[in-house]
Amino acid sequence: MALEIRPVGRHELKAVSKLHHDVWAETYAGVYPEWFLNERSSEFFHGLWQTFLDDDQRLINAAVLDSRLCGFVRYGRPSAGSKPRSESTGELLTMYVLPTDRGKGIGTGLLRHAEARMFELGYRDALLFVVREITRSVSFYEANGWRWDGEVECTDFGGYGPESLRMEKVLNILN
Repeated sequence: MALEIRPVGRHELKAVSKLHHDVWAETYAGVYPEWFLNERSSEFFHGLWQTFLDDDQRLINAAVLDSRLCGFVRYGRPSAGSKPRSESTGELLTMYVLPTDRGKGIGTGLLRHAEARMFELGYRDALLFVVREITRSVSFYEANGWRWDGEVECTDFGGYGPESLRMEKVLNILN
């Protein structure tokens, strides 16, 4: 197994937006209402990725396993509503790994890479939001040193808003 973590190229727009759509839909099935999942089509994600690739404040790295795209991580400057603690706070915005590739260390590799890059960019701590109901994700971040800071965010999606835990971690190149 040869895992490579590298920047996502514009030529990969279609593949990475499809991966994001497919894994997102699988992850949130049973969490978000079906109408909401159906509104977020492949085309919707393709549009998101066009915006993501134009964003110079946030980095995106792909996980490639044996020449096959199997995950990605997006991180950097916090989004507007994240309420960072200081100017030295970064944010892990999005991270997904194909279900068939989970348990192979890919998520941990992407996470460690993002943490190290944020540290290199001058961020000394970071935050992320994870839906409370996705317990495997909450456990994954906790196992990697992230801690819930007691804050909960609810985004209203037409009368339904799952709770997202705000998690934080002090970044340290020795972690």
